Amino acid sequence: MKKITQVLLAMISIALSINLNAQVGSGNAYDFSSDNIIIPNSTSLSPTSNITVEAWIKADSWAANSWQNVIVSKDGWASGNQGYTLRAGANGTLSFNLAFGPSWYEAESAPVMVAGRWYHVAGTYDGSNINVYINGELAGTTPISGTINQGSYDVSIGNIVYAPGGTRYFDGIIDEVRIWGTALPQSSIQEYMCKHISSAHAQFGSLAANWKFDAAGTVVDESVNGNDGTVNGANLVLSGAALGDESVYAYGGGVIDLTLDYMGMDSLNVLTNTVDQTVHIYRVDGGSTSNLSGGVSQIDNTHYYGVFTAGSTAYSYNSTYYYGASPFFAGNESYADLAGRTNNGLAWSPTSSNMNTTANTFDNLFTQRRELVPAIICDQPNLNVSGSVTICDGDTVQIVNSGTNTINQWHDANGPIAGATSATYNALTSGDYFVVVNAGICTDSSDIINVTVTPLPQIDFGTTPTAYCENDGTTMLNMATPSGGLYSGNGVSGGQFDPATAGVGSSFIYYQVASSGCVGKDSLQVTVGSAPATPTISQNGTQLCASPGAASYTWFINGTASATTTECIDITVNGTYEVAAVSAEGCHSPVASFNVTDASIIETTLIDVNVAPNPTSGLLTVFVGNTSEGTITINSLEGKLMIEQSINKTETELDLSSLPMGVYMLVINANNGTAVKRIVKK
Repeated sequence: MKKITQVLLAMISIALSINLNAQVGSGNAYDFSSDNIIIPNSTSLSPTSNITVEAWIKADSWAANSWQNVIVSKDGWASGNQGYTLRAGANGTLSFNLAFGPSWYEAESAPVMVAGRWYHVAGTYDGSNINVYINGELAGTTPISGTINQGSYDVSIGNIVYAPGGTRYFDGIIDEVRIWGTALPQSSIQEYMCKHISSAHAQFGSLAANWKFDAAGTVVDESVNGNDGTVNGANLVLSGAALGDESVYAYGGGVIDLTLDYMGMDSLNVLTNTVDQTVHIYRVDGGSTSNLSGGVSQIDNTHYYGVFTAGSTAYSYNSTYYYGASPFFAGNESYADLAGRTNNGLAWSPTSSNMNTTANTFDNLFTQRRELVPAIICDQPNLNVSGSVTICDGDTVQIVNSGTNTINQWHDANGPIAGATSATYNALTSGDYFVVVNAGICTDSSDIINVTVTPLPQIDFGTTPTAYCENDGTTMLNMATPSGGLYSGNGVSGGQFDPATAGVGSSFIYYQVASSGCVGKDSLQVTVGSAPATPTISQNGTQLCASPGAASYTWFINGTASATTTECIDITVNGTYEVAAVSAEGCHSPVASFNVTDASIIETTLIDVNVAPNPTSGLLTVFVGNTSEGTITINSLEGKLMIEQSINKTETELDLSSLPMGVYMLVINANNGTAVKRIVKK
């Protein structure tokens, strides 16, 4: 979608005696393929002594024979050879065929016409010769004298009128068909081939029919004879014939210097010295502001000029458009140019002609046909992106207007965007964006750019640990969502985190995952703590102590964790004592071990304790002085707990009758101290 707003020129109102309702250019034409137009027979269409049939044609293809591709037909042989026909075929051969008595006589051109190009064609009979003309130049002649044998056939345009003669359809476009009751001289054909017939024509009284083809349905005869026709399937199209309201022309080699003006206000000059040339300048009075392109904002709708080059080969010519007295560019020369098109009916676009503001002229070098009209050329917004753009959340799309407009105002769905007046705008949210530009009298807006912002995947690391010790093993990283992403970072490899590789200190684990073309990224900070050195265990009397110092310790006796967390532990049983130093971050050192084999002879009495009888066969009384509470345990020499009982008085009785005979260690942990006694069960 494109929004276009144009500030129209404040034109000076001038009362001109022109017909603003005049047909634009050559107006319309009919496109034929397997159809025709029928005009009923009339006396005016059946001259017997002199005749001219002319038309503008553009063939899409040529038939193999010159008698095919019928342009105008009023011929047949059902009742003997009768009538006339203008036709083209045989790879671009023009033919004019007439009946004289029982025979047909024909003038033909060489095969000089090419498909896809406009030609003016004419056939005449002046009582002595049949002539054919292409673009006003004699292309073939046949001497013959006599009376044209006319019959009662209708006139058919686009196909033969006499059906038993077979189909001879013209494949292409036909425009401005004229039939005359006289043989037009070559000078008259040349003078009027590029302009509409008016009463000023020297042979106007002999005009039998003039069909402009400018309206659909009934084909109206513009002559006084009213030879209207009916369309049978042909399509009305915009014509490209070189037709206007006034024209000047020149034929032959040497220098051609032609000028055509418009009421003394402006003019077009064509200068060329190319040999074998034919040039017509025609002027179309009235115009249209439609079909504008390339920044053309307005054209002069009072008139435009056309240059028709009819030579068989391409050649160049210098054109000079003089605008000195025209009000169209008044005060707006900064935006002035000539718009042009190479074939009537196509869009007007800038010609980039050389402008001389002192001489009030536009100069250019052209080849072949060209139509020119004064125009206001506005720079159009020229965006570096178009259509729909998809970006990811957090990204921006930079829209740049590379036109030369001096004022820019960017818009979204809510209207003008505050402060967005530079040639560049960075869009970061979903929506429609366009820019309105202004340069002097010109205002235009760009196409809409639709921006869609795609959300990024939201990453959750789940229960991935954040604290590690340097001597921990590798950890599999598989807890982040959405799954299928990629882990990276210091110490990360193959989806696993290795604390030893990451090293002591803070580190980051990164995770990214793609979805709908967008990549979500997040990071998780982890800490790797240092592990203490392996401690050394030494025995100090009834205790084992670890060194060097650490924040805490973890002790094991014969593989069972002890409640002791200090550097020293009491020896209570024989066996293996193990210890690991623990750092403040909770990291454990490698385990150190110490074997105790003489725990049975170790007794400690940090509090007043007596046991009796010892040895005992069953009951054992424990006397603890000055205590209120604590625990008594009976352990085997291997450190296995056999009996445990709490105490809250000075005398406690234990039943050892269930124990096997042997030596045991009695351990008292009271609130005022500890004691270890060796007892014997007999």
